[in-house]
Parts: sequence; structure tokens; C-alpha cells
Amino acid sequence: MRVGEKHTLSWLVLIVFLAFGTYGCTKKTTSSAEDTSVHKIQRATNAVKDLFVKSDWDHLNTARIKDTTTQKQIDYAAKLTSKIKPKEKNDTNSVFGLGLALSLANAQKQLDERSQKGSTNATQEKSKNEGQKGTEAEQNQQQPPTYIPKKTDVVLKDHVLKNENRLEDFITKASQNNESELRVVKYVNQQGVLIYNLKSRYDKNAKEGWIEVHPDLSHYIKLKNEAQDTFNNAPQQCGSISKDNDHGYYVLKECRTNWEYQLLPIPNSDKG
Repeated sequence: MRVGEKHTLSWLVLIVFLAFGTYGCTKKTTSSAEDTSVHKIQRATNAVKDLFVKSDWDHLNTARIKDTTTQKQIDYAAKLTSKIKPKEKNDTNSVFGLGLALSLANAQKQLDERSQKGSTNATQEKSKNEGQKGTEAEQNQQQPPTYIPKKTDVVLKDHVLKNENRLEDFITKASQNNESELRVVKYVNQQGVLIYNLKSRYDKNAKEGWIEVHPDLSHYIKLKNEAQDTFNNAPQQCGSISKDNDHGYYVLKECRTNWEYQLLPIPNSDKG
């Protein structure tokens, strides 16, 4: 809006109140119809003024609305303003009506902006809260179930292998065609643990031995882009298990999906 137009609006609003003062002064000498008109103007003016901060009443077309101003109050003031009807061409009532209408437009604009801002803030806050809840839920989902190793488990954690002697005994028994069982537990960073249930088997009729391996991923969380390890997808049957000092690993050999599978590193091996 240009400066000239702003001044015009200010003068129109000012005329409203100046004219209203004139109406008030002549109230006792006017007819009953004029008294009714003055009463309508007074009610509408008071309703419009009540929308704004008192210190801004001298310039209602640019005044600030109160923090407590509501749409219901604006609608009520607009209803009262609409009852101010001009009695003839260029009637003073037209000036009153126009001035109050401009003030109402100012109030409505501010309330709309406030509502829009409040809605945006509420949406952002809701999104923020939902995002936090989603993050918490995601974190909870990413926490693998806790596994408490048994005393007899062979456990690899933080590059330390516990109960290695039990693994050595299992390898010896399997090589001698004796049946035995062993559980191997491997801790993998924050993803949990990989569990392998090993059983050495021997068929006397076929004179053949083998190792059954049952991977258990129930305490392990796969990363989104983690490469698939086919060995862990299903139960395995391997021909043997041995200690490969050359490569620094305990190795399962001739398995269903892998010719060799490095099960555990050998502690203190410069190859591991």
C-alpha cells in the first residue's frame, strides 16, 4: 500500500471517531431514528475497539489486536457493523461503516496470521515429538535381546576367547569320531551375538563322521546394508573342524554352503 493510501485510511478511521463525537453531542436534539442510529454506531465501535490494544485505539486500521482476541469477537463486531446502514447518498453512516470495516479487516488479518503461525508451530512440534518417538522406537527395535552365556559356552568377546580348552576338546573328540556338543558365542559390536550350536556326529555303519552346525541369530541385529552371510542362513553340515594355524582361525571345512568357514580367530595368533 502506498503512503498516500495509508494516510487516507487513517483519516477515514479518524473521521469515524470525530463524527461519532458529533453524533454523541447532538444526541439529545435528534429524532428517535437518529438516536437508534447513534446507538448502533456506538455498539459497533465499542465492539471493534475491544479487539485491539487500548494504546493503539487512535489508529485502529494499524492497531495491534489483543492476545485474547478471538474469531468469535471479530464476527460479533462485524455483525454489529453490518447494521449501520446509510439513510441517503453521502450519509455520515457510510463513513462510520467504512472506517469500522477497515479496522475489522486489520483485526482479521492479524488473527489469521496468528492462527497460521500457531498451526505451523503445532505441526512442527508434533513432527518433532513424533520424530523423537520414532527415534526412540527405532532405537528400542535395534536393541538385540540380551544373551547371558553359560559357563560351558565358548565365548569370543572384545578379542578375548573364553573356554578355548572346550573348543580344543570338541575338535579332538570329533576327529576321533566321538559325538559331542558345544555352543560358540561371538559378540559383534553393538549388533548382539551370533550363536553356533555344534554337534559332532558319527555313523558306525557308514564309518563316517560330520559336524552339524545350527546358527542362531535370535540375539543378533543385522545392519541395513550388511552383506549376507549365507553360512548363517540355515543349518549346516560340515565334514570336519580344525585349527588352522597358518591362517589364524578355527575352521569348519566342507560345509553345505562354504568349502571352508572361519568360525573363530585363534587367540594371540599373528595371522588373526
